[in-house]
Amino acid sequence: MSKGGSSPTALLDDLRAGSRFAVFIDDTGSPGDPNTPPNLHPFRKSWVAVVLSPENAAEVADQLPGAVAELTSLTGASEFHFTDIYSGKHAFSSHPLELRLALFKFMARIFQLYSIPVFVQTFDPENAAFHTIQAKAPARFGPFQMTRVEDAALYFLLFRVKQYLVESGVSEATAARVVVDEGFRKHGYTFALPSFKNVFADGLVTFASSHAVQALQLADFA
Repeated sequence: MSKGGSSPTALLDDLRAGSRFAVFIDDTGSPGDPNTPPNLHPFRKSWVAVVLSPENAAEVADQLPGAVAELTSLTGASEFHFTDIYSGKHAFSSHPLELRLALFKFMARIFQLYSIPVFVQTFDPENAAFHTIQAKAPARFGPFQMTRVEDAALYFLLFRVKQYLVESGVSEATAARVVVDEGFRKHGYTFALPSFKNVFADGLVTFASSHAVQALQLADFA
């Protein structure tokens, strides 16, 4: 499913123009991981969203390519993959802890500088079922199968972001471009949530790679 104005190029044009809010979403947690700590549900799933004002979206879109170019110069890596940075794997395996910590400090400084709000939604099978029943959600809502933990968690995250944008004074002209890191759906896949169309531009949610839409790396960090 794809619609005009939802391609990575169109998304980046909107960000650079500073005309709209921007929402970037990534997932975390590994359902079924046998090494799950005992205090955490082994089948939990989390989604994380960061929200940028139109002005901040434009500045981040302008500045982040330079930061990625500097990262490549320092480490050879083409993206800020924070799991790899933290664990010293892949492109970061030969780099000292001091450098890797400096990359975390750099990104933390961006969040501090722009006061970027972060939203986290974690569900496991038990609380996902409870909240879905409490919200009287249908078994299927658009592309979401609400009986699946990751679907329910993403839907509820989007709903919370929608509420925040309304409280922030979003208008039809500034309605957010919403981008989710690929994985849950393939790069370029787009779907519409008609009831969100006054808050999300055209009601659209688009999936993209963090290489094509570099600002997704903010959500990876968060």
